[in-house]
Amino acid sequence: DTDISEIYRIRITASGFSVETAANGQIGIDKMKKFLPDLVLLDIVMPKKDGFDLLEEVREASDKEKIKQIPIIILSNLASPIDMAEGKRLGAQDWWIKAFNTPSQIAQRVTDFFNKKTIKVEEK
Repeated sequence: DTDISEIYRIRITASGFSVETAANGQIGIDKMKKFLPDLVLLDIVMPKKDGFDLLEEVREASDKEKIKQIPIIILSNLASPIDMAEGKRLGAQDWWIKAFNTPSQIAQRVTDFFNKKTIKVEEK
């Protein structure tokens, strides 16, 4: 839904991130290849190419293709154990349920994702 997507874009942009959106899975994979984002929030239910098909395409990319290294987090209202297991099998790093998070909470989770990623632990 473009209206919901726009709400997420506004909230995440307000947290200091640049955000690209895609109206369907085919546009999403095309943008991933063009822009090489640092993170993808992926819905499952999309026209033209659903989230599982997009994950499959990323998973089947050659090791030389940079899209294979992009972290992907599912952001969906689908929450069955079967769907979640399929997302994990296809390489999703996490599964966030829309209905359990406000757009502001999702923006905070994105911030937390990057903060965890950049924390360095010094060993003595």
